[in-house]
Amino acid sequence: MKAEMLKRFFITVSRMAIGWVFIYEGLSKLFENSMSIAPFLRNTTGFLSGFYHWLGSPELIGIVNLLNIAALLLIGGALFVGLFIRYVALSGVILLGLYYFAYPAFGETLLVQPEGNLFIVNKIFIQASVLVVFIYINEKGYRIDLVLKTWLNKFGKSHKEISNVEVNARREALKNLATLPILGLLGFGAFHSRKKYNVDIMSGATIRVDKIDVSELTAYSCQFGHSVPRKTDT
Repeated sequence: MKAEMLKRFFITVSRMAIGWVFIYEGLSKLFENSMSIAPFLRNTTGFLSGFYHWLGSPELIGIVNLLNIAALLLIGGALFVGLFIRYVALSGVILLGLYYFAYPAFGETLLVQPEGNLFIVNKIFIQASVLVVFIYINEKGYRIDLVLKTWLNKFGKSHKEISNVEVNARREALKNLATLPILGLLGFGAFHSRKKYNVDIMSGATIRVDKIDVSELTAYSCQFGHSVPRKTDT
């Protein structure tokens, strides 16, 4: 029994951790007006660069930015609280796959990666692998959709049948609803830290448009040598 509870607990924590990554990146893009996915798309050099350059075109970048934010927030929120986990995990794998193949951790793009890579494997690859596990395992941890399922199952049952499972159902409901206050605490903490320390959030598919673009850095370096001035925020 204890082993089963520990298993469920660690699965819940892992799912919430991945969900929080999505939520935080989505919120950072939503509230930081100078952030855009355009430079991320337009500077790709991988074998699918043509596709990403098309997504980053002026005609599409507005809707792509909105879709990116919406996907991050919806996937992250559903993973965190536990709603439709198998389908949400699949959606998360697709989104992370789009991020990954923009700058794949192999070939020539390995030399221009903003983060360290161990050939093939990077943090996006690891996150996607965890989500693949959630697609196939039956145990999904504590989650809200179990509360909804219990509530829906009450319809059509007699009062006696309902009373027999009422106590256990309430206890399980409290456990499954525990993700909500945790999400609130994390959100409050992130907002407070950002407001207090003015954290400059840089995420995988986000580049601040008020900073020097990668292409601008390359052009400047070729023209004037390797000394590139660092632009600071005002």
